[in-house]
Amino acid sequence: TDSLTKTGAMVGTPAYMSPEQLTHLPVSPATDQFSFCVALYEALFRQHPFVVGRQWSKLPFNVLEGAINPPPSEPHVPTRLVKVITRGLSVRPEDRWPSMDVLLAELRRALERRGMRPLLAAVVVGLAGLGLGMLTPSAQTNEPDHCEDAAWLMEQVIGASARQELR
Repeated sequence: TDSLTKTGAMVGTPAYMSPEQLTHLPVSPATDQFSFCVALYEALFRQHPFVVGRQWSKLPFNVLEGAINPPPSEPHVPTRLVKVITRGLSVRPEDRWPSMDVLLAELRRALERRGMRPLLAAVVVGLAGLGLGMLTPSAQTNEPDHCEDAAWLMEQVIGASARQELR
């Protein structure tokens, strides 16, 4: 009978949240498309599209500004594929693909255009590995747990007082 969340509470993983989630605007299927493209970008380039180096504190600002990291030159990914993913990472939901089905069709088209079936297979395997990695408990490391710091930072950046100040 207990609810896991409070009404109006932000739910999700901040690293994959869309601009509309970060600013508490209504979400839509375009929100899922944004998160999918973040994960796809990470799978292809082994870096987050909105984090340079380890500067995670700038993540929400970069997302809201649409400041996407330029992809590294290795591994080589066709420009058309990068453009498809980048559109899915647009700040404004209406600038993203009309639907997830259209996004997936564009990804297929971008890969087929150059005979990129092996890359498509790598993307699928990469996403599956990413999904499994998120489900599998990680081994203990000597690194401190930064969740508390991140929660504090996110509250400072997108909490009620920050939203009120922005208004």
